[in-house]
Amino acid sequence: MPQVAVIGAGIVGASAAHRLWQAGAAVTLIDNGAPGGATAAGAGILATISSRATDLETAGFRFQAARYHLELAANCEAVGLTGHSYAPVGPLTVAFDDGQADELHREMDRSLQLVRTFGAASVGSPQWLSANDIRSRHPLVAPTTGGL
Repeated sequence: MPQVAVIGAGIVGASAAHRLWQAGAAVTLIDNGAPGGATAAGAGILATISSRATDLETAGFRFQAARYHLELAANCEAVGLTGHSYAPVGPLTVAFDDGQADELHREMDRSLQLVRTFGAASVGSPQWLSANDIRSRHPLVAPTTGGL
């Protein structure tokens, strides 16, 4: 049985340790326990579409991570770890003027191309929201011209 040490017990380290254990390795997970690591700072957010990938390989990795995120949530539930915050949600990016709205429309085109390339599983499909849509769904958001 291989023996493996994983350094860092954030979302990536814990997931890697879990996968290695499932594969039959004896795993030691090491973490300094200090607050403010990447997982705490990012709150477990996977910004698959809104992150700007520099290449298709990076974008593909993000989509794969998002699909694994759903599997991780199911694994947590299966072993009784309920009440976790691993819920898929989408980001909201708003435009406050016509120039920003034009920029968001270009961003939507880019996002839709990523979904066509890598699939919508776990990330959904981007959609344009009118100012009225945003106001009805998120009443505390300042008046906008629309959003993605």
